[in-house]
Amino acid sequence: MAVTAFVLALLRSSNLNVDEDHDALLSMTEEAIVHGTQKLRPELERLYTIAFAHATDDEKHYLPLIKKRIEKGSLAEILIRRYSYKKSMSSLLQHLEYCLRENVPYS
Repeated sequence: MAVTAFVLALLRSSNLNVDEDHDALLSMTEEAIVHGTQKLRPELERLYTIAFAHATDDEKHYLPLIKKRIEKGSLAEILIRRYSYKKSMSSLLQHLEYCLRENVPYS
């Protein structure tokens, strides 16, 4: 829901100024997949500001989840950091299972 709210709010903006070059967009996507979103944070923060300005009240309810992901990294990045710290796949999976069962964001 949060990603959908983010994208819908961005689509309402007429001034996104995102790179329309297909190769550049693919390169940025690959960077995020391979190395995480850290290097893309300034651009993601800019997009978040635009999205928040164009979001409905209902969408604004979900946008803090996007902001948290921008600040803390993607779910995959968080899971990797947690595993590196705890070295326990079972505790990580138990917490992830709890979040899915209770329908709460993983944090």
